[in-house]
Amino acid sequence: MSVMHLAVPGFLAAALLVNAPSFAQALSFDQLADRLRSAIIADNQRQVLSVIEQIKATGQPAGNEILFFEGQARYRTGDTSNAFPVLVRYVNAVGQNGVNYPAAIQMLDAMEAKNAPYRNQMVQIIEGLIAAENATGARQRLSEAQQRLPGDQTLATFEPRIAKLEADAQRLRPRRERDLAVQQAALETCKADFQRTSSIGTIVDVKPDWAFAVVQFSGAVKPGPMEVVTADGPVITAKPGKVTGPNQLSISVGKEIAQVQVGQTVRRTYVAGETPACADAERMVKQLRQQLGL
Repeated sequence: MSVMHLAVPGFLAAALLVNAPSFAQALSFDQLADRLRSAIIADNQRQVLSVIEQIKATGQPAGNEILFFEGQARYRTGDTSNAFPVLVRYVNAVGQNGVNYPAAIQMLDAMEAKNAPYRNQMVQIIEGLIAAENATGARQRLSEAQQRLPGDQTLATFEPRIAKLEADAQRLRPRRERDLAVQQAALETCKADFQRTSSIGTIVDVKPDWAFAVVQFSGAVKPGPMEVVTADGPVITAKPGKVTGPNQLSISVGKEIAQVQVGQTVRRTYVAGETPACADAERMVKQLRQQLGL
């Protein structure tokens, strides 16, 4: 085994340890070492990365200092997600006696400070998903965070907790599917009850050329989501317009104006989260769907 040093002015030396089974192969490796040295001197970080990949492709083992130059190049080219684990490998390999240890620690500290807000945000999100027993959501968010912060120890602590949550989710799935069917039926019943009692007015005029109609309200005009119930049953979504008279409001229905007739009922549109009577069923359906990863 031969030892080759990269004497780099302005940088600390990097040692490359190589097996040299033949003169031709060793010469090729020497040439790559020279190119790496030149790229480092020129501060051409993309070239540094290109040459390092070529050195890796030779299959020859290299010394630890090359890890520093790879991590530094990735850091300076903005590839911090990959720079971080490479520099961690370097400092773990060389310890405080490594020639580039202080510079590596400085870059790691800078990345840590930059990553802290994102990590804290993801920790809160994942904690919330775990509390809600949403194994699928927690796993997705953890994977997303680990892609950006590979090797992060704080994120790694979630792994066993999410694995347990996934095992529990598999075990409880049949029961949760039954519960979901029950809650969905309850929600549909609640919606139907709401629609039966949500009439707010009647169509008193239709303007086909302008694709709008006029609603006479049974009480004070209260603009909001509404729909027209046609004679054949289909419901047409209506967009509130201008007040046209006492307790009257124009509504726009677009190309479906041909189906709108005087005397048809106008009712409030069911909006999730705005009907207290259905709140419990909505909450349970949402929770069970999350737990089932739907």
